[in-house]
Formats: sequence, C-alpha cells, structure tokens
Amino acid sequence: MCIGRRPYFDGLFADGLALETDGKRIKVNERFETSIPGIFAIGDVSSKIQLAHYASAQGTACVDLFCGVRNDVDLSIVPGCVYCRPEIASVGLTEAECKEREIPAAVGKATMYSNAKTLIESGDRAFMKVLANTQTHEILGAQLMCEHATDMISQISTAIANHMTAEQLLKAMRPHPTFEETLTEALNDLADHYNK
Repeated sequence: MCIGRRPYFDGLFADGLALETDGKRIKVNERFETSIPGIFAIGDVSSKIQLAHYASAQGTACVDLFCGVRNDVDLSIVPGCVYCRPEIASVGLTEAECKEREIPAAVGKATMYSNAKTLIESGDRAFMKVLANTQTHEILGAQLMCEHATDMISQISTAIANHMTAEQLLKAMRPHPTFEETLTEALNDLADHYNK
C-alpha cells in the first residue's frame, strides 16, 4: 500500500541556515534560488512535480543559468508516465482542463484493436487521444494507453513545445507495423473534427 510522502525538514539544514519553506518544499524563485542568495534547489525538494525527468531538466536549466547559457526547455510541458501494462502516458491539457479554461478544443481518438503490433505483442485494450485548439489547430495535449506509450509521448511534447498542428504531425510517415501508427489515426480523427 502507498500512502504518499511528506517532507521532513528537522535537522536537515545547518544551524543558522534558515531556508524558507512552505511546509512541503523549499521555496525558490524562477532562477531556482532559495531565500538565501547563492543557494539553489531543484527537483523534489523544491517542486510540486516529483518526476526524475523534470528534476533533470530543472538541473540542466539551473546550470545553464549559472553559465550564462540559453536554455529553451519549456518546464511547463511535463510528460507523465505510468510504467504498467499497458503503459499510460500523458502530456499537456486534458479535455476537462480545456473546458475549465474555456479553450476551444477538438479531440481525436483511435483505438488499437486492429493495430498489427498490438495484436502481435499483447492484444491488450489500448487507445490514443490527442487534443488541439479548434481555432489555431495547435496540439494541446494527449493521453496514450498502450504498449510503449512512455516512449511515444515525447512526440507530442515536442509538438506542444513547438506549437505544431495535427496537420504538421501528419506530414511524417510512421512505419508499419508499429504502435505509433495509431497516432496517425488519432491525428486524422482530430483533423476531421476541426475541419468540419
């Protein structure tokens, strides 16, 4: 059973080193600097998002800031992955979040019941779902539940970061048989929805 985690700050810092916390994490500014100038924090100790790839991206961004190097990684686009069978991966906005934010969104879906690779390897229930803004056609998010979903979600992360549309993603040929060819079907379904 998993009941979560909670921070334990007692005795963590040297006497007289009073880093400001919110009770759950160390507070930092947009440059990862704590309440004490020259002391920086990244990852689980300072972030609401507790994922290794997010902490790694923060670390790279922090070091780049030290060195005066430009870092263009968008830390707001964070893929989430569940390593079960079938795998689950998501990035960006969901339908509910689009409705809540009053963003006009279309949804493209494709099941993988007839996907050759799914039939060969598992036969599990699987699907891909992609969302885009109906006005700009830019990809807003995706949810995948299929074998290797965690390997494929970066395609959508890249699309969101670069303000790409379904039409732009459809320009790329996807090989057969692969799991990701179902992404083409979901993107076609999406394009059909906002081209009506």
